[in-house]
Amino acid sequence: MRILLLIDRLNSGGGTETHVLTLARGLRRLGHHVTIYTSGGPWVANAQRCGLVVVSQSSMMRLGQREVTGFAEFLKNHPFDIVHAHETVGFTIFHRARPLLKSKPPFVFTLHSPYIGPRTLRRVCETAQAVISVSAPFRKRLTRFGCVSPRKVSIIPNGVDMETFRPTLKATARKTFGITPQRFVIGYAARFTTDKIGLGERVSNSLKNYAMQNRNIQILIAGRASRKHVRPASNVKVLGHLDKMEVFDNACDVVIGTGRVAAETLACGTPSILIGHGGYHGLVTSRNISRMIAHNFADHAEPPYNAWTKQQLHNLLSVVRRNIKLVNKDTERVRTMIHRRLSTGTMVQQVVSVYKSIAHKR
Repeated sequence: MRILLLIDRLNSGGGTETHVLTLARGLRRLGHHVTIYTSGGPWVANAQRCGLVVVSQSSMMRLGQREVTGFAEFLKNHPFDIVHAHETVGFTIFHRARPLLKSKPPFVFTLHSPYIGPRTLRRVCETAQAVISVSAPFRKRLTRFGCVSPRKVSIIPNGVDMETFRPTLKATARKTFGITPQRFVIGYAARFTTDKIGLGERVSNSLKNYAMQNRNIQILIAGRASRKHVRPASNVKVLGHLDKMEVFDNACDVVIGTGRVAAETLACGTPSILIGHGGYHGLVTSRNISRMIAHNFADHAEPPYNAWTKQQLHNLLSVVRRNIKLVNKDTERVRTMIHRRLSTGTMVQQVVSVYKSIAHKR
């Protein structure tokens, strides 16, 4: 199949951006022809280095008549079997260009974010032949606000590249950050963007406080704009955005995060504690992993959200430290489940099944 993936911008380190590149590589490995259409961004070069075809139109975000007409001409000159959008600008430009097309390709939309309003969701669900949700709460959001039949919505969790995110020697990973093997390393990874700055600063300050009380602790903080909002200390390193998060995950004894951060951490065999916009959900274990997958590792948790205190986090970290061998053993069981249910291959096959279910209806 010839597949067009629409994403507003390929920024560094975003969950949606990572998903699109992971999906594109997986589709190409299966022999499909994949093109990414975007307004640009730092990760365009990354995509091209992977051999992906990227059409970068900086004016795409304006959504004026000129941009819409140009996109319609692009679709006429490059026929696709499937057009798959992952954000609102991609949906909007396709929605406006669609009346200008004689041959209208089947359209798929994946809901990654809670920031799309009910009115837009209804338009998405009216236009799309199939809708994908990355979590159970988002499926409810689609059926409630998008006014769409549950049968039209498929839940396909974000996939993890298990070849990239796998266990490696901690000592080797720690050399990258100049950390001695004897330290107990606690990582925190998150985007310090507008909607997440408050949470990021709160978690970072709690970890700094914990490190002050425990001399053998090393804190690593990673994520876009983290250096702008968190000050380093003697045992607190602030790393900013990292392209190779698998090295970070393997350098740590435990990582705090949600969503893709947690999934990738667990794929590396490193324990993960979930604290995010969906509240506090504690340590991921073999007993709660199914619920965590269904809720995108607490990133899409349903209200009421679990509040947390600094002392609650400190107590859990101390429990993990004291029982690290048992925690690591259980995390190995979790990793096996991640490999079976969230590998890139599994995710891509599920997406292809959605494509095939609507492609033959043209």
